[in-house]
Amino acid sequence: MDSSALTASYFEINEYLWGLSILKMTNEENNNSFDWVYYVLGLFFGTLTAAIISGAFLWSVLGGIIGFILSAMFLNGLVKGREY
Repeated sequence: MDSSALTASYFEINEYLWGLSILKMTNEENNNSFDWVYYVLGLFFGTLTAAIISGAFLWSVLGGIIGFILSAMFLNGLVKGREY
């Protein structure tokens, strides 16, 4: 086999491997989950809303729990399986 045929086959294999590595990077790129943001926002705004309405600490804790539950319902019910 001459050197030009070896060089051509080397570049073909290299292009194929490069394409596979790009495909792998794009699939790994979308694995980040930001579900925790919804839970924190639900907890924070539930606590804030209950604190503004009632002014009592215990109602604020209950409002945070209700906000957390509502954010979990939102994630698992409305946006379940949605691609970002």
